[in-house]
Amino acid sequence: MERSPERKIITIDFIIVSSCVFNFVIMVQIATSSVELWWIAVSVATVTGMLSAAADRSPAGLWAMIAVGAIGMIGILYAGATSTLPIEIFPWFFLGLAIGVSFNRVLFGIVWPIPDLRRRRTLSK
Repeated sequence: MERSPERKIITIDFIIVSSCVFNFVIMVQIATSSVELWWIAVSVATVTGMLSAAADRSPAGLWAMIAVGAIGMIGILYAGATSTLPIEIFPWFFLGLAIGVSFNRVLFGIVWPIPDLRRRRTLSK
């Protein structure tokens, strides 16, 4: 039985959000994180939501999301290599990712239809 592209997209995003929430719950207990860092979650959620929406609508948006992700990973590797990695921000980072992805998919997948380009891209895989 073949799943519809909409169901496949929503399922994948649900798995991503669940993973990020799990990481938040685990890391908030391990890292000495403070609620004062809430602004990191808001910033990450805003950027993630905008990039997710852009990636659903255009190839340029997808490349922008890939570029931001690559720059972020390089920054994390550099900070880890130089022992300047602020681990207390990670729980809020994961919470922001979960909020951004879920907000985009609830709006464009449940409330309104998933953009056509994203459905076509899923069908081509």
